[in-house]
Amino acid sequence: MNTGLPSSPQTRPPVSCAAACPFFGVCGGCDFQDSLYTDQLTWKEQRLRELLTPLKVPAEKWLPMRHSDQEYPVYFRNKIRYGLCLDEQGNYAISRHAPENASSEVAVTTCLLQSERSVLVGSITAKLAQKYEWSLYDPKAQEGWFRHLLIREGKYTGELLVGLVTSMEGPAEEVVEWGRAIAEIEGCVGVVWVQDIEGKLEDILLSGRSYLYEQLGDLRFRISLHAFFQTNSEMAAKLYQAAADAVQGSKVVWDLYAGSATIGCAVAKNAEKVLSIESNPSALEDAEENKLLNHATNLEFRSGTVEDMLKPADLATAPDAIIVDPPRAGLTQQARTLITYARPKKLVYISCNPNTFLRDALALQLGGFKIKEIGGFDLFPHSHHQEVFSIWEPRTRA
Repeated sequence: MNTGLPSSPQTRPPVSCAAACPFFGVCGGCDFQDSLYTDQLTWKEQRLRELLTPLKVPAEKWLPMRHSDQEYPVYFRNKIRYGLCLDEQGNYAISRHAPENASSEVAVTTCLLQSERSVLVGSITAKLAQKYEWSLYDPKAQEGWFRHLLIREGKYTGELLVGLVTSMEGPAEEVVEWGRAIAEIEGCVGVVWVQDIEGKLEDILLSGRSYLYEQLGDLRFRISLHAFFQTNSEMAAKLYQAAADAVQGSKVVWDLYAGSATIGCAVAKNAEKVLSIESNPSALEDAEENKLLNHATNLEFRSGTVEDMLKPADLATAPDAIIVDPPRAGLTQQARTLITYARPKKLVYISCNPNTFLRDALALQLGGFKIKEIGGFDLFPHSHHQEVFSIWEPRTRA
Protein backbone atom coordinates (compact mmCIF):
# COMPACT_ATOMS: atom_id res chain seq x y z
CA MET A 1 0.00 0.00 0.00
CA ASN A 2 1.34 3.43 -0.96
CA THR A 3 0.72 5.49 2.15
CA GLY A 4 2.63 8.57 1.09
CA LEU A 5 4.82 8.08 4.16
CA PRO A 6 8.55 7.35 4.22
CA SER A 7 10.01 3.97 4.98
CA SER A 8 10.80 3.32 8.63
CA PRO A 9 11.85 0.38 10.80
CA GLN A 10 8.55 0.83 12.61
CA THR A 11 6.31 0.06 9.66
CA ARG A 12 3.14 -0.28 11.71
CA PRO A 13 1.86 0.35 15.24
CA PRO A 14 2.45 -2.43 17.79
CA VAL A 15 0.10 -5.40 17.99
CA SER A 16 -1.65 -4.63 21.26
CA CYS A 17 -5.19 -6.07 21.14
CA ALA A 18 -7.37 -8.66 19.45
CA ALA A 19 -8.87 -7.61 16.13
CA ALA A 20 -12.62 -7.03 16.43
CA CYS A 21 -13.41 -8.28 12.92
CA PRO A 22 -13.14 -12.02 12.15
CA PHE A 23 -11.95 -11.19 8.61
CA PHE A 24 -9.03 -9.02 9.67
CA GLY A 25 -5.96 -10.06 7.69
CA VAL A 26 -8.09 -11.73 5.01
CA CYS A 27 -9.95 -8.59 3.95
CA GLY A 28 -7.88 -5.56 2.94
CA GLY A 29 -10.28 -2.96 4.35
CA CYS A 30 -8.30 -2.47 7.58
CA ASP A 31 -4.60 -2.54 8.45
CA PHE A 32 -4.38 -2.06 12.21
CA GLN A 33 -7.41 -3.57 13.94
CA ASP A 34 -5.01 -5.52 16.15
CA SER A 35 -3.63 -2.29 17.64
CA LEU A 36 -5.22 -0.19 20.33
CA TYR A 37 -6.60 3.02 18.91
CA THR A 38 -4.26 5.07 21.09
CA ASP A 39 -1.31 3.16 19.62
CA GLN A 40 -2.58 3.82 16.10
CA LEU A 41 -2.80 7.55 16.78
CA THR A 42 0.70 7.70 18.28
CA TRP A 43 2.15 5.86 15.29
CA LYS A 44 0.37 8.09 12.76
CA GLU A 45 1.50 11.26 14.48
CA GLN A 46 5.11 10.08 14.58
CA ARG A 47 5.04 9.06 10.93
CA LEU A 48 3.52 12.36 9.84
CA ARG A 49 6.18 14.35 11.68
CA GLU A 50 8.86 12.12 10.17
CA LEU A 51 7.59 12.71 6.64
CA LEU A 52 7.32 16.47 7.09
CA THR A 53 10.79 16.89 8.63
CA PRO A 54 12.00 18.85 5.55
CA LEU A 55 9.52 21.62 6.45
CA LYS A 56 11.43 22.26 9.70
CA VAL A 57 8.23 23.00 11.61
CA PRO A 58 8.95 24.24 15.17
CA ALA A 59 7.66 21.88 17.86
CA GLU A 60 5.23 24.48 19.23
CA LYS A 61 3.47 24.68 15.84
CA TRP A 62 2.47 21.00 15.93
CA LEU A 63 -1.04 20.18 17.17
CA PRO A 64 -1.96 16.77 18.64
CA MET A 65 -3.64 14.30 16.30
CA ARG A 66 -7.39 14.96 16.31
CA HIS A 67 -9.36 11.78 16.48
CA SER A 68 -12.62 9.94 17.09
CA ASP A 69 -14.33 10.08 20.47
CA GLN A 70 -14.83 6.31 20.26
CA GLU A 71 -12.37 4.24 22.29
CA TYR A 72 -12.14 1.75 19.41
CA PRO A 73 -13.93 3.15 16.34
CA VAL A 74 -16.40 0.92 14.51
CA TYR A 75 -19.22 1.62 12.04
CA PHE A 76 -17.76 5.06 11.32
CA ARG A 77 -17.80 5.10 7.51
CA ASN A 78 -20.72 6.78 5.74
CA LYS A 79 -19.79 5.33 2.34
CA ILE A 80 -18.60 1.88 1.35
CA ARG A 81 -18.19 -0.32 -1.72
CA TYR A 82 -19.09 -3.99 -1.64
CA GLY A 83 -18.43 -6.49 -4.36
CA LEU A 84 -19.66 -10.04 -4.88
CA CYS A 85 -17.59 -13.16 -5.32
CA LEU A 86 -17.99 -16.92 -5.05
CA ASP A 87 -17.12 -18.36 -1.63
CA GLU A 88 -15.41 -21.71 -0.98
CA GLN A 89 -18.72 -23.51 -1.46
CA GLY A 90 -19.33 -21.81 -4.78
CA ASN A 91 -22.09 -19.56 -3.45
CA TYR A 92 -22.41 -15.85 -4.11
CA ALA A 93 -21.16 -13.82 -1.16
CA ILE A 94 -20.48 -10.21 -0.17
CA SER A 95 -16.86 -9.35 -0.86
CA ARG A 96 -14.21 -6.76 -0.09
CA HIS A 97 -10.81 -6.37 -1.71
CA ALA A 98 -7.93 -8.55 -0.59
CA PRO A 99 -4.92 -7.08 1.27
CA GLU A 100 -2.56 -5.25 -1.09
CA ASN A 101 -4.73 -6.23 -4.08
CA ALA A 102 -7.74 -4.06 -4.83
CA SER A 103 -8.63 -6.11 -7.91
CA SER A 104 -8.99 -9.39 -5.96
CA GLU A 105 -12.17 -10.00 -3.95
CA VAL A 106 -12.54 -12.06 -0.77
CA ALA A 107 -15.82 -13.25 0.74
CA VAL A 108 -16.97 -11.69 4.04
CA THR A 109 -20.13 -11.98 6.11
CA THR A 110 -19.69 -8.83 8.18
CA CYS A 111 -17.86 -5.50 8.14
CA LEU A 112 -17.20 -3.18 11.07
CA LEU A 113 -16.47 -0.14 8.94
CA GLN A 114 -19.95 1.02 7.99
CA SER A 115 -23.02 -0.59 9.59
CA GLU A 116 -25.03 -3.76 9.91
CA ARG A 117 -27.53 -2.31 7.42
CA SER A 118 -24.86 -2.24 4.75
CA VAL A 119 -24.21 -5.93 5.33
CA LEU A 120 -27.95 -6.54 4.94
CA VAL A 121 -27.86 -4.74 1.58
CA GLY A 122 -25.01 -7.02 0.56
CA SER A 123 -26.67 -10.23 1.69
CA ILE A 124 -29.94 -9.38 -0.12
CA THR A 125 -27.93 -8.69 -3.27
CA ALA A 126 -25.95 -11.93 -2.95
CA LYS A 127 -29.17 -14.00 -2.65
CA LEU A 128 -30.65 -12.47 -5.79
CA ALA A 129 -27.35 -12.87 -7.64
CA GLN A 130 -27.41 -16.54 -6.64
CA LYS A 131 -31.02 -16.90 -7.74
CA TYR A 132 -30.44 -15.40 -11.18
CA GLU A 133 -26.77 -16.37 -11.60
CA TRP A 134 -25.59 -12.86 -12.29
CA SER A 135 -22.27 -12.71 -14.11
CA LEU A 136 -19.62 -10.97 -12.02
CA TYR A 137 -17.40 -8.39 -13.63
CA ASP A 138 -13.78 -9.40 -14.20
CA PRO A 139 -11.65 -6.21 -14.48
CA LYS A 140 -8.79 -8.06 -16.18
CA ALA A 141 -10.96 -9.64 -18.86
CA GLN A 142 -13.36 -6.67 -18.81
CA GLU A 143 -16.27 -9.08 -18.91
CA GLY A 144 -19.28 -9.61 -16.67
CA TRP A 145 -22.34 -7.62 -15.62
CA PHE A 146 -22.41 -6.98 -11.85
CA ARG A 147 -19.64 -4.59 -10.76
CA HIS A 148 -20.32 -3.52 -7.16
CA LEU A 149 -22.67 -1.97 -4.64
CA LEU A 150 -22.26 1.65 -3.57
CA ILE A 151 -23.79 2.30 -0.15
CA ARG A 152 -24.07 5.68 1.57
CA GLU A 153 -25.47 6.48 5.01
CA GLY A 154 -26.34 9.58 6.94
CA LYS A 155 -24.72 8.74 10.25
CA TYR A 156 -26.68 11.44 12.07
CA THR A 157 -29.90 11.30 10.02
CA GLY A 158 -30.19 7.52 9.65
CA GLU A 159 -30.82 7.79 5.90
CA LEU A 160 -29.61 5.05 3.55
CA LEU A 161 -28.88 5.39 -0.19
CA VAL A 162 -27.92 2.40 -2.32
CA GLY A 163 -26.58 2.07 -5.86
CA LEU A 164 -26.24 -1.11 -7.92
CA VAL A 165 -23.39 -0.58 -10.37
CA THR A 166 -23.40 -2.80 -13.46
CA SER A 167 -21.52 -2.86 -16.74
CA MET A 168 -24.35 -2.38 -19.20
CA GLU A 169 -28.04 -2.78 -19.78
CA GLY A 170 -29.18 -6.07 -18.31
CA PRO A 171 -32.05 -7.98 -16.71
CA ALA A 172 -34.32 -5.06 -15.83
CA GLU A 173 -36.98 -7.20 -14.13
CA GLU A 174 -34.37 -8.75 -11.83
CA VAL A 175 -32.99 -5.31 -10.97
CA VAL A 176 -36.50 -4.04 -10.16
CA GLU A 177 -36.97 -7.03 -7.84
CA TRP A 178 -33.65 -6.20 -6.19
CA GLY A 179 -34.62 -2.56 -5.85
CA ARG A 180 -37.92 -3.39 -4.14
CA ALA A 181 -36.15 -5.58 -1.60
CA ILE A 182 -33.56 -2.90 -0.81
CA ALA A 183 -36.21 -0.18 -0.52
CA GLU A 184 -37.82 -2.06 2.36
CA ILE A 185 -34.72 -1.70 4.56
CA GLU A 186 -35.31 0.70 7.42
CA GLY A 187 -34.19 4.23 6.61
CA CYS A 188 -33.70 3.61 2.88
CA VAL A 189 -34.50 6.84 1.03
CA GLY A 190 -33.27 5.93 -2.44
CA VAL A 191 -32.29 3.04 -4.70
CA VAL A 192 -30.37 3.67 -7.94
CA TRP A 193 -29.31 1.44 -10.81
CA VAL A 194 -26.00 2.75 -12.16
CA GLN A 195 -25.05 1.53 -15.62
CA ASP A 196 -21.35 1.90 -16.40
CA ILE A 197 -21.24 2.02 -20.17
CA GLU A 198 -17.68 2.44 -21.44
CA GLY A 199 -16.78 4.51 -18.41
CA LYS A 200 -19.84 6.75 -18.54
CA LEU A 201 -22.23 6.39 -15.62
CA GLU A 202 -25.96 6.53 -16.27
CA ASP A 203 -28.23 6.55 -13.21
CA ILE A 204 -31.72 5.06 -13.25
CA LEU A 205 -33.74 5.88 -10.14
CA LEU A 206 -35.63 2.80 -8.99
CA SER A 207 -37.26 4.30 -5.90
CA GLY A 208 -37.10 7.33 -3.63
CA ARG A 209 -34.45 9.93 -4.37
CA SER A 210 -30.88 9.90 -5.66
CA TYR A 211 -29.45 11.68 -2.63
CA LEU A 212 -29.56 11.61 1.16
CA TYR A 213 -29.18 14.17 3.90
CA GLU A 214 -26.52 14.27 6.60
CA GLN A 215 -26.47 16.49 9.68
CA LEU A 216 -23.18 17.71 11.14
CA GLY A 217 -23.96 19.85 14.17
CA ASP A 218 -26.05 22.78 12.93
CA LEU A 219 -25.08 22.09 9.30
CA ARG A 220 -27.24 20.00 6.97
CA PHE A 221 -25.97 18.61 3.68
CA ARG A 222 -27.45 16.95 0.62
CA ILE A 223 -25.17 14.18 -0.65
CA SER A 224 -25.76 12.56 -4.05
CA LEU A 225 -24.77 8.99 -4.74
CA HIS A 226 -21.53 9.89 -6.56
CA ALA A 227 -20.68 13.13 -4.74
CA PHE A 228 -17.50 13.61 -2.75
CA PHE A 229 -18.09 13.81 0.99
CA GLN A 230 -15.68 12.97 3.79
CA THR A 231 -16.35 9.32 4.59
CA ASN A 232 -16.20 9.81 8.38
CA SER A 233 -19.07 12.05 9.50
CA GLU A 234 -17.87 12.42 13.09
CA MET A 235 -14.43 13.61 12.02
CA ALA A 236 -15.76 15.65 9.10
CA ALA A 237 -17.70 17.76 11.61
CA LYS A 238 -14.48 18.40 13.57
CA LEU A 239 -12.51 19.13 10.40
CA TYR A 240 -15.06 21.64 9.09
CA GLN A 241 -15.25 23.35 12.48
CA ALA A 242 -11.46 23.69 12.51
CA ALA A 243 -11.60 25.34 9.07
CA ALA A 244 -14.37 27.69 10.20
CA ASP A 245 -12.43 28.66 13.33
CA ALA A 246 -9.30 29.33 11.26
CA VAL A 247 -10.99 31.97 9.08
CA GLN A 248 -13.04 33.58 11.85
CA GLY A 249 -13.54 37.29 11.12
CA SER A 250 -12.41 37.15 7.47
CA LYS A 251 -14.15 39.44 5.00
CA VAL A 252 -13.57 37.40 1.82
CA VAL A 253 -12.72 33.67 1.72
CA TRP A 254 -11.91 31.62 -1.37
CA ASP A 255 -12.98 27.98 -1.06
CA LEU A 256 -11.04 26.22 -3.81
CA TYR A 257 -11.82 22.62 -4.86
CA ALA A 258 -15.18 23.20 -3.16
CA GLY A 259 -16.97 19.94 -3.97
CA SER A 260 -20.55 20.22 -2.74
CA ALA A 261 -19.62 23.29 -0.66
CA THR A 262 -19.53 21.48 2.66
CA ILE A 263 -16.54 23.51 3.84
CA GLY A 264 -17.96 26.63 2.19
CA CYS A 265 -21.17 26.33 4.20
CA ALA A 266 -19.19 25.72 7.39
CA VAL A 267 -17.05 28.82 7.01
CA ALA A 268 -19.78 31.09 5.62
CA LYS A 269 -20.97 31.93 9.14
CA ASN A 270 -17.49 33.24 10.00
CA ALA A 271 -16.91 35.41 6.92
CA GLU A 272 -18.63 38.20 5.03
CA LYS A 273 -18.31 36.46 1.63
CA VAL A 274 -17.21 33.02 0.45
CA LEU A 275 -16.34 32.28 -3.18
CA SER A 276 -16.47 28.53 -3.88
CA ILE A 277 -15.00 27.09 -7.07
CA GLU A 278 -15.80 23.58 -8.33
CA SER A 279 -15.55 21.90 -11.75
CA ASN A 280 -17.96 18.98 -11.21
CA PRO A 281 -21.53 19.90 -12.29
CA SER A 282 -23.09 17.21 -10.08
CA ALA A 283 -21.24 18.51 -7.03
CA LEU A 284 -22.42 22.04 -7.82
CA GLU A 285 -26.04 20.85 -7.85
CA ASP A 286 -25.56 19.59 -4.29
CA ALA A 287 -23.70 22.80 -3.44
CA GLU A 288 -26.63 24.98 -4.48
CA GLU A 289 -28.97 22.90 -2.32
CA ASN A 290 -26.54 23.01 0.61
CA LYS A 291 -26.39 26.79 0.34
CA LEU A 292 -30.16 26.95 0.76
CA LEU A 293 -30.26 24.36 3.53
CA ASN A 294 -27.73 26.30 5.59
CA HIS A 295 -28.97 29.81 4.75
CA ALA A 296 -25.51 30.68 3.43
CA THR A 297 -26.62 33.71 1.45
CA ASN A 298 -23.04 35.03 1.35
CA LEU A 299 -21.84 31.97 -0.57
CA GLU A 300 -21.09 32.43 -4.29
CA PHE A 301 -20.30 29.62 -6.77
CA ARG A 302 -18.26 29.45 -9.94
CA SER A 303 -18.25 26.40 -12.18
CA GLY A 304 -14.86 25.44 -13.54
CA THR A 305 -11.30 24.73 -12.53
CA VAL A 306 -9.46 26.90 -10.03
CA GLU A 307 -7.01 27.99 -12.74
CA ASP A 308 -9.73 28.91 -15.23
CA MET A 309 -12.28 30.57 -12.97
CA LEU A 310 -10.20 33.06 -10.99
CA LYS A 311 -9.80 36.25 -12.98
CA PRO A 312 -7.34 39.16 -12.71
CA ALA A 313 -10.12 41.25 -11.17
CA ASP A 314 -10.38 38.72 -8.34
CA LEU A 315 -6.68 39.03 -7.61
CA ALA A 316 -7.00 42.82 -7.53
CA THR A 317 -9.20 42.40 -4.45
CA ALA A 318 -7.34 39.50 -2.87
CA PRO A 319 -9.11 37.45 -0.21
CA ASP A 320 -8.37 37.53 3.50
CA ALA A 321 -8.27 33.73 3.54
CA ILE A 322 -8.00 30.84 1.10
CA ILE A 323 -9.06 27.25 1.86
CA VAL A 324 -7.82 24.39 -0.31
CA ASP A 325 -8.83 20.75 -0.01
CA PRO A 326 -7.49 19.31 -3.28
CA PRO A 327 -7.65 15.73 -4.58
CA ARG A 328 -4.82 13.30 -3.83
CA ALA A 329 -2.68 14.77 -6.61
CA GLY A 330 -2.48 18.01 -4.62
CA LEU A 331 -2.23 21.52 -6.01
CA THR A 332 -1.21 22.24 -9.58
CA GLN A 333 1.73 24.54 -10.16
CA GLN A 334 -0.73 27.17 -11.44
CA ALA A 335 -2.76 26.94 -8.23
CA ARG A 336 0.35 27.32 -6.08
CA THR A 337 1.38 30.36 -8.12
CA LEU A 338 -2.08 31.86 -7.80
CA ILE A 339 -2.07 31.44 -4.01
CA THR A 340 1.38 33.00 -3.79
CA TYR A 341 0.28 35.97 -5.88
CA ALA A 342 -2.98 36.45 -3.90
CA ARG A 343 -0.99 36.35 -0.65
CA PRO A 344 -3.92 35.86 1.75
CA LYS A 345 -3.57 36.67 5.43
CA LYS A 346 -4.48 33.03 6.11
CA LEU A 347 -4.23 29.87 4.05
CA VAL A 348 -5.91 26.68 5.24
CA TYR A 349 -4.52 23.62 3.43
CA ILE A 350 -6.32 20.32 4.04
CA SER A 351 -4.74 17.27 2.41
CA CYS A 352 -5.66 13.61 2.09
CA ASN A 353 -2.17 12.80 0.78
CA PRO A 354 0.77 13.73 3.04
CA ASN A 355 3.21 13.09 0.19
CA THR A 356 1.79 15.67 -2.23
CA PHE A 357 1.20 17.98 0.72
CA LEU A 358 4.94 17.95 1.42
CA ARG A 359 5.70 18.89 -2.19
CA ASP A 360 3.20 21.76 -2.11
CA ALA A 361 4.27 22.88 1.36
CA LEU A 362 7.90 23.24 0.29
CA ALA A 363 6.75 25.34 -2.67
CA LEU A 364 4.58 27.51 -0.40
CA GLN A 365 7.53 28.12 1.88
CA LEU A 366 9.60 29.25 -1.09
CA GLY A 367 6.66 31.43 -2.10
CA GLY A 368 6.77 33.38 1.14
CA PHE A 369 4.43 31.49 3.48
CA LYS A 370 5.09 29.95 6.89
CA ILE A 371 3.16 27.40 8.90
CA LYS A 372 1.17 28.77 11.82
CA GLU A 373 -0.33 25.44 12.92
CA ILE A 374 -0.21 21.89 11.61
CA GLY A 375 -1.43 18.45 12.66
CA GLY A 376 -3.25 15.32 11.60
CA PHE A 377 -6.92 14.40 11.52
CA ASP A 378 -7.69 10.70 11.82
CA LEU A 379 -10.59 10.22 9.43
CA PHE A 380 -9.54 6.64 8.68
CA PRO A 381 -9.12 4.57 11.87
CA HIS A 382 -7.46 1.15 11.50
CA SER A 383 -5.68 2.23 8.29
CA HIS A 384 -2.46 3.97 7.27
CA HIS A 385 -4.31 7.03 6.03
CA GLN A 386 -4.83 10.40 7.65
CA GLU A 387 -5.66 13.99 6.69
CA VAL A 388 -3.20 16.83 7.16
CA PHE A 389 -4.66 20.09 8.49
CA SER A 390 -2.48 23.18 8.28
CA ILE A 391 -2.86 26.92 8.72
CA TRP A 392 -0.41 29.21 6.94
CA GLU A 393 0.37 32.92 6.99
CA PRO A 394 2.67 35.09 4.87
CA ARG A 395 6.14 35.80 6.15
CA THR A 396 6.86 39.43 6.90
CA ARG A 397 8.62 40.97 3.96
CA ALA A 398 11.92 42.65 4.67
